[in-house]
Amino acid sequence: MFFQAGASMVENQNADAILLAGTDLGLAFDGHDPGYRVIDALALHVAALTDLATSGRG
Repeated sequence: MFFQAGASMVENQNADAILLAGTDLGLAFDGHDPGYRVIDALALHVAALTDLATSGRG
């Protein structure tokens, strides 16, 4: 259902990418290539927090 919904948004609404804004959505898409660009918000947050923690600015 999620893969089809994303494909529909890309095809019918000209979406450039699909944002996975729920933590479980990243797990559902993990290891799968749905055929369109996916942005995992959890991965972005983890990367930002890791950068802050290792930079001494946090």
